[in-house]
Amino acid sequence: MKTTKFLLMSLCAALIMSGAVSCSKDDSGYSLGRVWRSVVTVDPIGKGGTYSLTLDDGTRLWPAGTEIPFYRPTTRHRALAYYTILSDTFQGYDHAILMRSIRDILTKPFIESDMLSTSKTSDDFGSDPISVIDIWYGDGYINVHFGANHGGTKRHLVNLVQVSQSGIPPYVFEFRHNAFGDPPRYGRRAFVAFDMAKLKFPAGSDSTVTVRVKTFDGEKRYKIVCRRSVDKTIPYEARSMAQEELVDVE
Repeated sequence: MKTTKFLLMSLCAALIMSGAVSCSKDDSGYSLGRVWRSVVTVDPIGKGGTYSLTLDDGTRLWPAGTEIPFYRPTTRHRALAYYTILSDTFQGYDHAILMRSIRDILTKPFIESDMLSTSKTSDDFGSDPISVIDIWYGDGYINVHFGANHGGTKRHLVNLVQVSQSGIPPYVFEFRHNAFGDPPRYGRRAFVAFDMAKLKFPAGSDSTVTVRVKTFDGEKRYKIVCRRSVDKTIPYEARSMAQEELVDVE
């Protein structure tokens, strides 16, 4: 049976829309009408629902105001944040911001090779293809923005499975996707972040890992340097926030 190609129409529209927005800063400071979109790390502070955000380049953001008062994170995780910058250098943070919206990203550890057993083999994680939109390392996580075909009947499973020997570089992983037989009726995008804190690199090594991915065009290999990266902040129009068609995975 011929593999169905991922439907890219919604993806192309979203990328064109985000790329059309200017990122200039006027002389009067930051505009309240400007919204920025970033993949961030949410860092809870205490147990009262207070939190800060960290960008991939280490920039720290303090939510001085919010339009989402009921968002009260309890664990450290990745998220897609929409915010307006209010000022620079605020009480030890790089920027004070107004939170406009946020969408949590599935954040999970990778599957270590020595965790695989006869009862849980590599095949259990599935082998359905995806389309890689972006894959990068930031703030201690390997982040994957990808597309897959969905039918709306099952929630899909994704994992990063280590196929090299645990604790010994070079590190090799496979991105695995299990659609559980969900019929391929339409294309949807999703994000997932994998916590790479357990990886240890010898002094002087290039801190590079390889991620193998089964795509609609066959297997592809991505070499990722696990060092702090340039932030992927994108200027974003407020009216386009409702047009983000992302799907939840587990």
